[in-house]
Amino acid sequence: MATLAREGRELVMVSSGAIAEGMKRLGWAVRPKEVHELQAAAAVGQMGLAQIYESKLREQGMGSAQVLLTHADRPIVSDISMRARRC
Repeated sequence: MATLAREGRELVMVSSGAIAEGMKRLGWAVRPKEVHELQAAAAVGQMGLAQIYESKLREQGMGSAQVLLTHADRPIVSDISMRARRC
């Protein structure tokens, strides 16, 4: 990412894995099925991912931000995905 940014490209990183990261941090070996447990794992995991991204990007002299999306934002996400595929 740092190389692409230095080339002047605009970057958007879309990631997943918050539940898996949360499970790891909480010491859970089995993925929960209940919504409230999935939400708890995702909340813990999202903080962990944001911390990792911030740390690694800062090492490269870059900053980071998080954008929270809802279902209403799906057209925007689709547009970003289509643009990313063309790169």
